[in-house]
Amino acid sequence: MPKISIGDTKLYYEIHGKGEPIILIAGLGSRYNLWNWQIGDYSKYFQCVVFDNRGVGESSLGHIQEKDYTIDLLASDVSKLMENLNIKKAHIVGTSMGGTIAQSFALNYPDKVITLSLHATWPKTSSRLRLFFDTQVMLIGKLDPETFGMSMAPYIWSEDTLDHRFYVIEEFRKANRNNKNVVSSKIYKFQVRACNNFDILSKLSNITCPSLITVGSDDILILPKYSEQIYGEIKNSKLHILNGCGHALIIEKAKEFNNLTIDFLKNKGKV
Repeated sequence: MPKISIGDTKLYYEIHGKGEPIILIAGLGSRYNLWNWQIGDYSKYFQCVVFDNRGVGESSLGHIQEKDYTIDLLASDVSKLMENLNIKKAHIVGTSMGGTIAQSFALNYPDKVITLSLHATWPKTSSRLRLFFDTQVMLIGKLDPETFGMSMAPYIWSEDTLDHRFYVIEEFRKANRNNKNVVSSKIYKFQVRACNNFDILSKLSNITCPSLITVGSDDILILPKYSEQIYGEIKNSKLHILNGCGHALIIEKAKEFNNLTIDFLKNKGKV
């Protein structure tokens, strides 16, 4: 299993395909395989780099305290991963918490960004989101992983998916059942703290690279208005709302999502 060393931390990663590189950043409590629904299509045109965030899955935490586990630190990990892989510039793609890492990366390492793709994410953690995250921290310490996952389900899937595309949910659950030790309650708490402290809204106007922002029309977790806030601040950006999708838009309508995003990536935003 390939890993790169960042100080006393080792990050697990995989590379699929050839071409211009894409760095795919997973969200809260998720592993690299969250992008399984994209890798097959993306790797026909691009070199896809997927990895486990620090402390998740096969990636180690290193000797850091909870207060040091920040979105900026995770963005720094992405930069060092690229350096280790000799990647000078890449398309930076993130979903949910991965989208906050992508925003931080675009601000801190602008010379390393070809395009920026932000999916189902937010620019500043609201009091409503903070309450949700804190509630999940309480639950993850009390429930077994499968039950905890079920507690999240109403916030992840749209009613349209539940009614008409339940096979998608079954595929996702099967993948997760085969994926042991995704994230410990300790690391989940670290990630939630990082999310709760995230506020980059006032800096977003400094991002100048071509940017694509997507959100599900029925996302009740990360509301569409958060994507609209990002779109309002990044001048060189496009906003696309996928109808009938919730928070898991990269999975719920994967083919439509992939076609849309591949067009953007291949044309570097000039669509």
